[in-house]
Amino acid sequence: MRQFSHLTFTAARRSPQVSGLRKTDPDLADDTAEALTNLLLFTVAQFNVSNNLNAAQLSLLANDLLGKFWYWRFDEFAYVFGQALRGKWGTVYNRIDGPVVQEWCEKYGAEREALLVAESEEQAKSYQLAERNGPPEPPLSAAARALVPQLELLSNADLQTGIDYYAALPNPTPEQADKLAAAVAVAEERNRVAWATHMLRQFKAGASGRTVAEREAAAKQKTHAVGVALLQRNWEAAGFATTPSAAWLAKINAPVNEPTDEEPTQQAA
Repeated sequence: MRQFSHLTFTAARRSPQVSGLRKTDPDLADDTAEALTNLLLFTVAQFNVSNNLNAAQLSLLANDLLGKFWYWRFDEFAYVFGQALRGKWGTVYNRIDGPVVQEWCEKYGAEREALLVAESEEQAKSYQLAERNGPPEPPLSAAARALVPQLELLSNADLQTGIDYYAALPNPTPEQADKLAAAVAVAEERNRVAWATHMLRQFKAGASGRTVAEREAAAKQKTHAVGVALLQRNWEAAGFATTPSAAWLAKINAPVNEPTDEEPTQQAA
């Protein structure tokens, strides 16, 4: 417990995935929930706040987190809570409840996705470097290289038709061999680009455990919730650290949209 506040993202990613722990053995499901409850109990006890979670709320919250973030590694929760103790996810204002802990996890989720994408890109670079250091491909002749710009204008279907035709020739002439080599080079490059693009899209969609559509829907829901909070003058729910002054509100609500000199303090999203 003393070391979890210094846990790194990379080290946290080496621990077992919580969904795997819970599926392997029914007893592990209970053990995992109990372990996360204890981790939450230790974390919230470090904050000197008047409004805190009780034992029943901690247990319910632990199960809710395990269901919502089933694709996390267990130590990622420890990483999130450790960073919360260091103030990374924002200042705690005299209360810790489910929404506060959920907000910690959501903020980490955005950071997590960016870190995983960066890791993926670094891995792709290492693969590309390994390919470059591998056996060199036979170079295209000058005549074949000259054909590449024309072949790049063809559709994939037409390009493949040409490859099939020239590859089937029993005794191709040097000119026909150049056409085949150029067409194959263009097709291979297209395949590399298409595969890299596909994998990056798949990874970005799956890095957060949600599809792009689900993430967009969640973002719209969050924006709607902030709008409702503003209409209801629920400043804390709208993200304000302090209640806006009457003077600022009067300027905002004025019929003429004039620049305001005073702005409220707002927490970072």
